Amino acid sequence: MNVPFVSAHFVTYEFLKRNISETFDKSNLNRDSPLVHMLAGGGAGALGGLVSNPFDVIKTKIQTNSLGNSRSLYKAFKFILRKEGIAGFSQGLSARILYFIPSAAICWTTYEGMKKLLSLSL
Repeated sequence: MNVPFVSAHFVTYEFLKRNISETFDKSNLNRDSPLVHMLAGGGAGALGGLVSNPFDVIKTKIQTNSLGNSRSLYKAFKFILRKEGIAGFSQGLSARILYFIPSAAICWTTYEGMKKLLSLSL
């Protein structure tokens, strides 16, 4: 995980959790349901993956020496843009999003469930 991912992930999770909870309230459903956390976590994971993917593409190109001996972020950015266009920054995007949706959904649902369980036992 990296700063762009975590930043987008946490902000999106809180935003989605609040909005999905309000929707559940209006529908007379439990606003603290695990489904709320699964949906909010999955959405947050998807957006986090989307936002951080260009940075991951640059990092991967540098680590695999796809740019020659250059280790410069700026040169990597220019190289990808020149050779592959803006679409070059979306390489691996679907796999990244498909990875983060279930992992974030499971993580947030487990976290919120344990938080609730531990607060009951105190």
